[in-house]
Order: sequence, then C-alpha cells, then structure tokens
Amino acid sequence: MTHGRLFILLLAVSLASASLSVATVRASSPGVTPSAAIAITLHGSAASPNNGWGFASTNITQPGPALRGIRVGDVLTFNLFAADSQAHNLTIDLNGDGNWDAGEPGSNTFSSPTASVTFTWTADRAGTIQYICGIHTGAVQRGNLEVQAADGPAPGDNTLLIVGGVVAVVIIGGAAAFMMRKPKPPAKP
Repeated sequence: MTHGRLFILLLAVSLASASLSVATVRASSPGVTPSAAIAITLHGSAASPNNGWGFASTNITQPGPALRGIRVGDVLTFNLFAADSQAHNLTIDLNGDGNWDAGEPGSNTFSSPTASVTFTWTADRAGTIQYICGIHTGAVQRGNLEVQAADGPAPGDNTLLIVGGVVAVVIIGGAAAFMMRKPKPPAKP
C-alpha cells in the first residue's frame, strides 16, 4: 500500500469517526434554549356585558386573548389591571376546571384600573393552559396560554445519530473502494 493510499484511508476513517461522534453528542443531549422574558399586560373585568380579559380596558372579551408564542421555560411577567375596579386575581388554571385550586399559581389581588399588580410565572409544561380570575372563576373570566415545547430534539430522537452513521459508512465505503481499485496498466507506445 502506498503512502498516498494510506493517507486517504486514515483521512476517511478520521472524518467518519468525527462525524459519528458529533452526531452522537447532539443526539444524546437535548438542546437547551435560553428562556425568554415575556411581558404581558392584561385588564380584567367581571362587569357584564364586558366581562373577561383584554390587552386594554377597551378590548375586553370572554374568553380573553389567546396568549401565543410561549415556550416551556419562558418567564411570563403579567402586569394586571382591574378595568372595573373590582377585586381580581390571575390564576394559571393547571387542571382546567375553571377554579383556583390549591397549588395553582396565582397573582395577588388587584383592583386598580391605573396601578398594576405584577405576577410572574415560568411556563413549566407544554399545551393549552387556561388562565382565569380565581375570584370570579373561568365562567366569567378566562383565556388560554398556548405553550410550545422547548427547542431541541425530543428525548429518544436518534435522527442525528442515524445520519452520522450513514455518513460514516459512505465515507469508509468510498475510501475502501478507492483503495481496492486496480491500477491501470501503463499505456503501450
């Protein structure tokens, strides 16, 4: 075996093992996306006919606005106002029953149309999660948080590992075919 062929074989094996090891690392460790800080202003009202939630006191609806673009790990900071000057609280209704239950995160009570109460919650699960007024229940004030899974491969996703393996096999196979080819006989004069 000549030095040139040996060099090409070693290069092919090195590239194949490098691509396989990179794919293995990426496939075995889920991607982590830094959390985003999201500020949301909501105005609540239990006064009929304009009960519900809105981004301003002039656009309150029941159900309130769907809050989209949220990912698991995002930190939501709600600035809460009471458009009707009644006592309210914002509750993340984790079990979806429309009531504020023990263990469900909720804001302090707020009742001012001009001074906000701040409530922070970190999205800890994917799915459609209801937000309600824990005082007036979801029957009077509710809306939805649409929380997407965090970025990165799902646990058990071996796509990168498989692709890396295929690349390695192709490189090794190509190098072996190159090494096994027969040299051309010298041209006859």
